[in-house]
Amino acid sequence: MYVTRISLKITCLLIAAIGLLGTVSSLNLMKNSIPTTFAQPMTTATNSTASSQASAAAGRNEIFHVAIFRFPKEHVNHAMVTFRALASASRGVSGNLGYDIYRGIDDDQEFYIVEHWTSPAALAAHERSEAFIHFGGLLVRYATLHDTVTARAFDVG
Repeated sequence: MYVTRISLKITCLLIAAIGLLGTVSSLNLMKNSIPTTFAQPMTTATNSTASSQASAAAGRNEIFHVAIFRFPKEHVNHAMVTFRALASASRGVSGNLGYDIYRGIDDDQEFYIVEHWTSPAALAAHERSEAFIHFGGLLVRYATLHDTVTARAFDVG
């Protein structure tokens, strides 16, 4: 049951990220309404999501990658510090069009990374980067749940 709920959450996040259920403004509303226990939001400004969604829907090679993590309470603060470092490094990687991190509303021990890349090759290069290997390894080591999904936008027009 819990795995099914997590899979559904990943699917909904992915659909919202590629603009099939939500718009950029609703995603920004979601980010701004997530309760946090720290002063700064998990994410900062990202690249132009609206234009990248439109070009992805037009048949480009762009992809979205969504990862979900859950941490025991004693590792949540460490995870947030690690996510910030990973996001900062990842946004500078060639081919990155967006890198946002969300914290669960119903379960504040869950975190969702929504990545937007110019191509599968750009995502693969990111996953071979020193920062991804280091920070990703730390996150996976302490996570009690880790799952991912990768997809492409399509024109529902």
